[in-house]
Amino acid sequence: MSAEGDGGRKVASGRVIDLSVLVVNWNGAALTGQCLDSLERTRPPGLTLEIILVDNGSRPAEREAVRKRARAEGIRLIENADNLGYARANNQALAVAGGRYLLLLNNDTEVLAGALAGLVAFMDGHAGVGVAGPRLVDPDGRPRFSHDLFPLTPWRLAGEHLLDALWPANPWTRRSRLRQWGEDPQEPLAVDWVPGAAMMRSAAQAA
Repeated sequence: MSAEGDGGRKVASGRVIDLSVLVVNWNGAALTGQCLDSLERTRPPGLTLEIILVDNGSRPAEREAVRKRARAEGIRLIENADNLGYARANNQALAVAGGRYLLLLNNDTEVLAGALAGLVAFMDGHAGVGVAGPRLVDPDGRPRFSHDLFPLTPWRLAGEHLLDALWPANPWTRRSRLRQWGEDPQEPLAVDWVPGAAMMRSAAQAA
């Protein structure tokens, strides 16, 4: 049960949910568990957080592991009999999410300290932003390019993005991005797209 009001959505108790985190699982209970662990470690004090987990027709053992985790931690679980695909599963979670902000998070990601609070604070201060993506890093801490512009020429469309897919660390397209963005940008950037690994949007804009 939820109701609109006070600039945010409310649960039955009347508390405003600041952030809904949406995670889709398909035969990845171990990875999903690590993702949920990181959310628990980095849960921001002072922000109300809900987690909505969609199991996309996993094998019985994987499904049961996810079910036990959700039951133990009060995570809202949506179980699909079949794999409906990533987009449809996220749409299922979006349909029941109650947060002021909605974070689509891949189950193979781990959230670092300060990331959730930083994203919410940024969105609170920039009402015109449609989608915000965090800075992504590899497990060893090396930054990953987590944004880009739309292709403006056939070369970029057919060349750079194909080359990126086949050889992510290639020196040619990496060099062009370094000139444009810098090695490890720390300040917010206006970009055309962010990857689906982690992206936050306002529920008010999505309505």
